Amino acid sequence: SEGGAPPADAVAHLLDPLPIPVFWKDRAGRYQGCNRAFVDLIGLPLETLIGHTVHDLYPAELADKYRAMDEELMAGGADAVQRYEWGIGTGPGPYRRVQFHKANLLDAAGAVAGVVGMAQDITEQVLLEHKFTTVFDVCPDALALTDRHTGFYMDVNKAFEEALGYDRDEVLGRTSVELGIWETAEYRQEMLAQLVAQGNLRNFETRFRRKDGTAFTALISVEAAVLDGRDCLVMSGTDITARKHEEMLLRRTADELHRSNAELERFAYVAAHDLQEPCRTICSFAQLLERRCGDALGEDGRDYLTYLSDGAQRMRELVQGLLGYSRLNSNALRFDNAELQDIVASALADLADAIRHTGAEICVGALPAVRGDAVQ
Repeated sequence: SEGGAPPADAVAHLLDPLPIPVFWKDRAGRYQGCNRAFVDLIGLPLETLIGHTVHDLYPAELADKYRAMDEELMAGGADAVQRYEWGIGTGPGPYRRVQFHKANLLDAAGAVAGVVGMAQDITEQVLLEHKFTTVFDVCPDALALTDRHTGFYMDVNKAFEEALGYDRDEVLGRTSVELGIWETAEYRQEMLAQLVAQGNLRNFETRFRRKDGTAFTALISVEAAVLDGRDCLVMSGTDITARKHEEMLLRRTADELHRSNAELERFAYVAAHDLQEPCRTICSFAQLLERRCGDALGEDGRDYLTYLSDGAQRMRELVQGLLGYSRLNSNALRFDNAELQDIVASALADLADAIRHTGAEICVGALPAVRGDAVQ
């Protein structure tokens, strides 16, 4: 058409069904036409757009920028194209982030006669990228994005910088091999083998080396992803050196406790075994003394002898209980009916002397029988 601009009605009829906003201007910058999607995006009526320039629609400072972009494109000649992002918020609708794709319109002689463009609303994409970037940066775990085919680092977060000691600029565009991040090549090969076999990694333990040369143990997870059309690997890692040290101390403490318990069991067994003989001797001689000299001892003497014999017998039972206790780890527990009334009576008998000297009064009610070990 004359002036290089397509007939507005005909082209608009063809472009209105398209969901992508499309517009075109003449060389002077006046809008010659657009589709319904562009009207909806801008938020201005069609009659307000057609025949008007950006200086008629926007503040002078913003309009100057728009016009400068168009003039730069037209000055580039027939094959020039433009792609850039811009914010739109002059209409009644909400602020939108838009990506423009523009090219030159040519007249019949092949000269630049205007500009045609498409505008893609990328607001949601920008918001998602912003959320991803925010989460990526504030995550306490070390995060890294790498190209799956080349291994080049595409991005790392603050936690990665702190964990490895590298600045972000030192890492981007380089590989972990170039940086020497793995403590040994074997750790890297082991990780790659697991990744190939499983497709991803979850809590894989490995070893890294910091920029200062110190090594540490980490748990890493790796997941494949596609970002902007590129096959990537997303890796997260946590330094577990302190945890490994605590686990080692815990195991060492458990081993020492086990060894101490074993020694205590051996001591209890030996002590209980050796104490049985003196108890038997006391009991035997007390019984012998009662048989041979019982009449000569008198009533008080026989009572004392009874106390001696009963005490030695209870000591013998306690020693046997200690011997049984020392075998708890090797023998299964066997519970029998234990009369609590008898057990309390035995305990009071053991404490009879202390009760008598202190003038204590012990009150015991009716007690049941239970399943258990009477000695314990």
